[in-house]
Amino acid sequence: MINFRPHRTGLTLFAAAVAVAALSVPGIFALRGSLESSRASSFRTVPREEAKAEMEKIILAESPEAAMKFLRVVYLSDGHILPGTSDPHDLAHTIGAAFFKEKGIAGLGMCDREFGEGCMHGVVGEMAREQGMQAVKQIADVCSTLPDPPHCVHGAGHGIDEAVAFDMMAGLRACDLIPGPLSSDCGEGALMHNAFTWDAKATSLRPWSVCTRLPAKYQVPCGSSIGNYFAQDGSHATTSAAATLICSRAPSTAMSKVCLLRFHQSIVRAKTGDVKAISRECDTVPERARSLCQSDTLHFLRSAGYVSRTLPVKELCLQYFGTEDHVCPIADSDPIPQ
Repeated sequence: MINFRPHRTGLTLFAAAVAVAALSVPGIFALRGSLESSRASSFRTVPREEAKAEMEKIILAESPEAAMKFLRVVYLSDGHILPGTSDPHDLAHTIGAAFFKEKGIAGLGMCDREFGEGCMHGVVGEMAREQGMQAVKQIADVCSTLPDPPHCVHGAGHGIDEAVAFDMMAGLRACDLIPGPLSSDCGEGALMHNAFTWDAKATSLRPWSVCTRLPAKYQVPCGSSIGNYFAQDGSHATTSAAATLICSRAPSTAMSKVCLLRFHQSIVRAKTGDVKAISRECDTVPERARSLCQSDTLHFLRSAGYVSRTLPVKELCLQYFGTEDHVCPIADSDPIPQ
């Protein structure tokens, strides 16, 4: 009698076929979704520079659209931003720049308002960086047609600063080409970007000397840059108590207010939207400034998408303060700043 012994390879293939057949179509999609979820979770732990490099690889290998889709998978859940080691706003900048290189200013049509409008910043910033001062007026005209012109022009300011090789006054002269109050928004973006080049020792000793020598219309926007310079998620990270003191010494109330606003926003980013950690951080500032820290951070948690914009304020404040007895510094009727 002949013993029939199936070939091992045949058995292996047969077993594999049975295994695949056993997976229902929904099961296959569930497996794929699980793998994507795992990849997204891993990406959120990657250091900033590595995350940017990986995003650039996706853009080159696939497309800016694919990169944006992946960024949403990584950082968005039910409409709010998930915590991670990178700032998705900065990664959206990278994608926006790629959209401009591919589509020109029409790349704005590929962006939405997610991630603090980082994609839009990337498009107009790249246009300003590549085309310089001759593009400023066109950018302003385009930005004026969008829902949030100041935020759009702010993004252009970043690129202008690079276009003029980080010459602060040249960048502001370029912003002067924009008529009306939008020139100040451009200046804020240019100054914020230019702050990366400021002398660390001089800025730490006399931070407001940078702002007081500027034309009057750029002094308040400069206050915003001071708050961003000492941001907790930046290279000159400062304690909340120290930054509050620096901002309180601004030459004007308006400069102090925007300085604190920018710094308070950095607390939210540094704590990656951890509501309780943000609340504890505000508890470290001088008591006279605490309510403003609480109000600014609560607003930014909602406006930047770290919590769902549909989350009732009462519930958000309960998470923030841990008690219903605390008077919440924001209300459901407050507009959500964009």
